[in-house]
Amino acid sequence: PAAPSPAPAAVAAAAPQVEHVSGGGAFDFDELDDSDPVEKAAQASNGKIQTESGAAAPVDKHWSLPEESLKTMPIHVAVARPRKLADVVDKVVPGEFWGMECLPCETFPFSPEMLQEWGPVWLTKAMHTTGVLPKDNEVLRFNRFDVKAADVTKEDAENAKWGGAGIKILMSVTYKNSSGDPPKGMFVKIPHPLISGNERTKNSGSGQDWSETLWYNIFGGRFGVPPFRTPRSIYSEMSRQTTNFIHIIELIPYGQEGFDTVGPGEFFPAPEKYRDWSLPGHGVDLYYAHTKTLAHFFGWHTNTRKTNDQMERIFMDAGTAEWCKRKFAETEAVGPYNSPARDKHWLKSLSDDPEAKFVMDSLAAQPSTYLAFLQLGREFIELTKHVFPQDLVTKSYLDKVFGEAREMQMYHQEMKYHTKSIPEYYAIEHPNAQVDNAFYWRDEAGAAQCGLLDWGGVYAGSMPNCIGNGWIGSEAPMMDEHEGKLIQLFVDEFAKVTGLRLDKEDLHMHVKIAQGLVMAGCCCNTQRIKTTVDWKKVKSRKDKAVNDNFLGRCYFVQMELWLTMWKKRSPYLAFQKWRKRMNLPVRLPPNGA
Repeated sequence: PAAPSPAPAAVAAAAPQVEHVSGGGAFDFDELDDSDPVEKAAQASNGKIQTESGAAAPVDKHWSLPEESLKTMPIHVAVARPRKLADVVDKVVPGEFWGMECLPCETFPFSPEMLQEWGPVWLTKAMHTTGVLPKDNEVLRFNRFDVKAADVTKEDAENAKWGGAGIKILMSVTYKNSSGDPPKGMFVKIPHPLISGNERTKNSGSGQDWSETLWYNIFGGRFGVPPFRTPRSIYSEMSRQTTNFIHIIELIPYGQEGFDTVGPGEFFPAPEKYRDWSLPGHGVDLYYAHTKTLAHFFGWHTNTRKTNDQMERIFMDAGTAEWCKRKFAETEAVGPYNSPARDKHWLKSLSDDPEAKFVMDSLAAQPSTYLAFLQLGREFIELTKHVFPQDLVTKSYLDKVFGEAREMQMYHQEMKYHTKSIPEYYAIEHPNAQVDNAFYWRDEAGAAQCGLLDWGGVYAGSMPNCIGNGWIGSEAPMMDEHEGKLIQLFVDEFAKVTGLRLDKEDLHMHVKIAQGLVMAGCCCNTQRIKTTVDWKKVKSRKDKAVNDNFLGRCYFVQMELWLTMWKKRSPYLAFQKWRKRMNLPVRLPPNGA
């Protein structure tokens, strides 16, 4: 949770078009047109965006970067991953984005102590380098320096609010003057130290911090802004050689009172991960606002790739980009979206396309791996059975859930490959699009609106995967009632932006399939908390030992929410529909696997 945004009065829906900022100079959300371009165009034509033929047409919302700027960025410069993280994490080396361009700012701090020691002099140079602060202004002193989530392995209610991907620092500063209208509040993200129990090794090995560095340096304001609200970057830098990084972005002025008291033009408090139970209506207003913004995010990329391939060049390697281009063209030539002709062609490709097996192996492991993960989850539930609602952990119910989940894993590769092969579902994906990785406000009419943040791990994926993973933290009573309605909202909003109307039932099926596939990984996650919590003393997920321990809460609550999902929104039903439609043979897991 956390990151920038405009002041409440300036927060509305979206900017009308990407506006390039000359020379990478200073930029300001307050200068943007606050109206939503989709809604504005619709209002101008009595609720419909018309072409000459009278058909609905997409709003022109796309993005491009000056080619000369793209070529100078270290996007695909090969950097060997460190063989042993402990040997490099303490090294101070130049960053890859800004260290090459500005000698006074060639290194960057990556701990709270370093940032405090280097102080206003370093921050001034950093902001001069990125153009956020005019040369005639400077940072004089740090006023606020509030460190959060320094140790996510401990039971600490305050730390548990701030996520597990790094240390967060909430800052305010004093400037020499007001030149350039500089940001007064800052949100800083830096890596955790390399200690047992946190996720530094996992995060540094995944490459997620580099993709976040790419996002902030390219989409954080230097070259304009996307047509949805997202953090304004102040300074973002990384060294892949050491895996150290620093992201400095504007601080969102989150509301400090309860969610029930947010009025027009005011921000909501920051929602916490896997605590939807504490939100009014289990966060239903936030889910609708979030779904609408996701549709605009995906629509923006869909429109962009009609005009250029720059996002693919930024977030994909050349080989993968070429395969997608070739595969999508082949698929589109066979027949229209969601047609029997495409289904038959895809099934035939499993045996006829020599690349199919290679691609499936690159997308997912063999079924035996996921079956082993599920077994770990079942064992964890047996260990902690007394903590769950008892109707979720009867032997008959667990046998049903895990039996069906095991069957799904036998088709893990095929399901991922199928979704990945559908051009209409392809998208640059926010990999952790749960409702807490966003910020919210009420517009002047009182409706909840949403901006996206936390771009670690952004990559080329699929819309159903993003939506499905984003909703696994939802509470069953809310999502049981609203899942279908949220899918319909997404379809409607995506059509407004792109002119393409997705099939609601097909999209919903692929969302559920994505949820069924990620369950195995969540089962594996339980091993990280198996011994870090004294489970014998825990009575429910709301106990302090779980609720105030970030990793403990995430990895335990995931399991409880999976079991509740299976009651009325089982991914297995979507899987059965998919397997029969694709005419695949029944493939049962081995006994005892």
